[in-house]
Amino acid sequence: MPLNILTGKHIYKWRSKILLHPVYFLFHQLVRVWRTVNAKGSLIGDFDQNKCYYAYSWYLTLYGEQLAPFQFEAWVHGPVSKELYHYYKSYGWSDIPQYHGLVMVDNEMVAFARKIWTLYGSYSADELEQMSHKEYPWQAARGTCRYYESSDTLLDVDDIIAYFSKNKDFFISA
Repeated sequence: MPLNILTGKHIYKWRSKILLHPVYFLFHQLVRVWRTVNAKGSLIGDFDQNKCYYAYSWYLTLYGEQLAPFQFEAWVHGPVSKELYHYYKSYGWSDIPQYHGLVMVDNEMVAFARKIWTLYGSYSADELEQMSHKEYPWQAARGTCRYYESSDTLLDVDDIIAYFSKNKDFFISA
């Protein structure tokens, strides 16, 4: 099981090379790609966070386990993982460096990442924000908060699974 991204324990050594855990590599690569595509937004903006949220939610729903040990909170602009936010915020507007270590990623994970990109890659930050605001997990966690009020309430895992389970045809048909 992968450990918290902030601890550094997701990095392993193999034959004197750095080996990054596949889950962290997936998030790292997806955030890099999304940052490149979304040059107008900040790295840790809702564009990146929403796509990570959708990857996390679909994986949790389809495979019954977390893609990564992250939790998403109901922030104003959509679901946000504090772990990802703090891990990547130091880059600000700068490019994220390319990872040059070894990664062992199976074909299933590659196919899953491609599916997430197929489903959400063409949406703008505003479109993704509006999508997440219409979905029950975010709405339930926001509760009675006004639109502009900050919140650190966690999205409920059971709400995520229930919501995305009802929409499996969307994922499968893409």
